[in-house]
Amino acid sequence: MTLRCAAYARFSSDRQSPASIQNQLRKCREFAASHGWQLLEARVYRDEALGDVGADRPGLLKLLEAAKSVPKPFDIVLVDDTSRLSRNLGDAVRVFEQLNFVGIRIVAVSQGIDTQNEQADVLMTVHGLVDSLYIKELAKKTHRGLEGRAIQGLHTGGRCFGYDNVGDRRQVKLQINAVEAATVQRIFGMAADGCSLRTIAKTLNGEQVPSPRPRAGKQYATWCPTATREMLRRELYVGRIVWNRSRFIKLPGTNKRLRQDRPQNEWRIVEQPELRIIDENLWQRVQTRLSWVAEAFGRGRRAGLFHRAASSQHLFTGFLKCGCCGANLVIVTGRGKGGHQSYGELSASLRRAVPCRNRLGYFSEK
Repeated sequence: MTLRCAAYARFSSDRQSPASIQNQLRKCREFAASHGWQLLEARVYRDEALGDVGADRPGLLKLLEAAKSVPKPFDIVLVDDTSRLSRNLGDAVRVFEQLNFVGIRIVAVSQGIDTQNEQADVLMTVHGLVDSLYIKELAKKTHRGLEGRAIQGLHTGGRCFGYDNVGDRRQVKLQINAVEAATVQRIFGMAADGCSLRTIAKTLNGEQVPSPRPRAGKQYATWCPTATREMLRRELYVGRIVWNRSRFIKLPGTNKRLRQDRPQNEWRIVEQPELRIIDENLWQRVQTRLSWVAEAFGRGRRAGLFHRAASSQHLFTGFLKCGCCGANLVIVTGRGKGGHQSYGELSASLRRAVPCRNRLGYFSEK
């Protein structure tokens, strides 16, 4: 009986060529043909521009789900090498165990590893360890390069409201954007005069003041209290670059990144007065007010690395979505002590510049 093969291919960054997947699949097809096996085109799974550490990739999950079907849709899974499945040793071992449990072989064609062989477990572990070390060493070298750029006063990546990125890909510097800088000054002035974050966001949205562009995967480009709060704490606006303040750690088994603060002795601080948008007096007024608000109304900070939805006392946090626009439903009333919390649609209660057909009133878990 001719053995039926599925194939899995992946590349991890949007800076890599999509042709990488085609080359991986070409090697798998050639290997299957040389052994007289049949590679099922309907069973080719792929993930494009997704991290290689987490195991929550759509293509990989579809492969594992199909492998559990009865009767088995294929007998063998072909990959170019073990790193295509994962560069995390723990995740790679779990994938191998799941496929072996349902009686499906895994073949890494470039490394000559076949789980049907007795030594496959040892080879998989060794190559998985090498893959894991590679990604860690790459992270160290990348961090070292970014540190050098920060010390030189160069921009280390990303967009920052109030500034334009100028220069080529190797040497990017920040330059003040006069229009956006005026908005930044207005936000700081409103905060210093006692306006709440919510009031600032509502005012800017009501006047349709251009906001920062949305992050990848986000639907709306409007002002919200959380973005305003981060701006009011960003020392760059007083001409001070603080680099290495935090790091991102991936939640085990996923590609979700969680932020963790670094010790203050690891921070890199570079003074760049030419980037100052806010004067020192206004900055101090705002910081004093933020400290007072946090002390008077703060309810404590959650410890640990988990996303707030993972430790929230509310049952539906992180799960409810608006049926019209897809926005998250959040607690919009009753946040105070002893209050009766209710969910609502954020765009209706705050982001007035965003139209939504949903006119559902607030509702509670109780």
